[in-house]
Amino acid sequence: MTEIKKEDITINEFIEVIINLDRRIIMLYQIVIDNKWNELSDSRSLLLKSLHEINFSTILSLSVLAESHKLLNEQSWWLEKFNHLSEMIKKEENFADFSTNRQNYLFNYLKDNYILNFYYEFEAKIRNFVRELKEVKNLDNRTKKKKQYLNGNESFYFIELGFFIDYLGFTHKDIEVLQLYSPIRNTIHNTGFFYSTTEQNLAVKFKDRTYDFIHEEPIDFIDFTFIEQLLSELVTVIEKILKNKLITAISEIQDPISRVTFSD
Repeated sequence: MTEIKKEDITINEFIEVIINLDRRIIMLYQIVIDNKWNELSDSRSLLLKSLHEINFSTILSLSVLAESHKLLNEQSWWLEKFNHLSEMIKKEENFADFSTNRQNYLFNYLKDNYILNFYYEFEAKIRNFVRELKEVKNLDNRTKKKKQYLNGNESFYFIELGFFIDYLGFTHKDIEVLQLYSPIRNTIHNTGFFYSTTEQNLAVKFKDRTYDFIHEEPIDFIDFTFIEQLLSELVTVIEKILKNKLITAISEIQDPISRVTFSD
């Protein structure tokens, strides 16, 4: 495959990262088998299945992009597929640059969506764990009239405190990657710039390094190593959750998708 570089990450390198993560996800599925969790209705099983599907689809998309490099450098292909833009394409003075820029844009689109979708699926399932458990304490002390237990719809910060720290007994260091995902998601949604709701800068510690998010400024530390560590650490958190005795002791954590019926 031809290497397309962007932010010091190549397609082949990123594919390899995802393949390694997917190997870990597949290995974790042994926990589902050992505990006899329902593969079609249990949120723990469906979390791993969903992450595998995200991995598979992203590897497929990136592979197609890489192997289409030669075709995407042919102006005739662009004119055929984007005939409504034919005049613009014909006027490109440097078609090679035009093609490379389009491919880089698609690569970064796939990369950003992978990072986001991997976390979104994780967060959605954790929220459902909390809903189904019905015994995760609400540690939000901002109001006197608070619910005793969380229902999964709260700010994820309080789910981190109630579920990970209080219920599972994790340390803050165990879940420091979760603190990093919020500002990372913020910057992806803002085309690489960090915007704080409080207009304050943010410093997040991860892997013994402090990452600075400066309000209204772009971030410059998302490189190959950072992405690899970010995703790998999230899988480590998932592994710790699924192996936790409090989680393995539960016979079923029903996923809402299992309650949906489809008409013929």
